[in-house]
Amino acid sequence: PPDIKRLFLTATEMAPEWHISMQSIIQSYVDNSVSKTINLPHSTTVEEIKEIILAAHDTWHCKGLTLYRTGSRKDEVIASGSNEENDSETREVARVGEPQTLTSL
Repeated sequence: PPDIKRLFLTATEMAPEWHISMQSIIQSYVDNSVSKTINLPHSTTVEEIKEIILAAHDTWHCKGLTLYRTGSRKDEVIASGSNEENDSETREVARVGEPQTLTSL
């Protein structure tokens, strides 16, 4: 139901700022480092990635950060649809073309 769905977002539905905020809060109570993956859409620009990295740095708590940009790999596993489909032994693999490399910051 929509009222429940809005409470339980998937990683791709969350803004990067929320990923960073969660990691920063948890990291402030943990001595070891915590790493969190931020899943980004294919349309994410180099400038947006730079802003995300700098935002994590500015918290002074984030010790590790992983960014995953959809389409950065030639093959990607898709887990969508009903639970029966997701529980099957074979996973659907999407061909998204050649990986695209972004130039460094």
